[in-house]
Amino acid sequence: MRNICYREFNSNRPFGVELEVSPDIYPKAIGDILETYSHRPVKISTWKQTLNNRYWHVKTDSTCGYLGNGLDFGYEIASYKASGYVDICHIAGIAERLSEHGISVNDNCGFHIHMDLSDF
Repeated sequence: MRNICYREFNSNRPFGVELEVSPDIYPKAIGDILETYSHRPVKISTWKQTLNNRYWHVKTDSTCGYLGNGLDFGYEIASYKASGYVDICHIAGIAERLSEHGISVNDNCGFHIHMDLSDF
């Protein structure tokens, strides 16, 4: 892994991460990488919303292609519902492994985090 300096993190606020990637790699290959490096199960499907899942979800996404216009498909890699420092480190490690296997976002894709803000 890269030499990354982490600051103290004491929150257990639930969150989930989405990595949106181009169609350069097949979902099965993404799933194989996740299964190799993660202790969480993997589900591969067409796009559907997932809430409170305990698994990685690799799904088609119509906004992740090179054009980014909703007509060309890529894939969304959605993490399990996570919380705390250990999960942050695990998900960061998985992102690093995906990168090592040549998986990255393009100009029309992205990375974002969903957080539980129900108490705000």
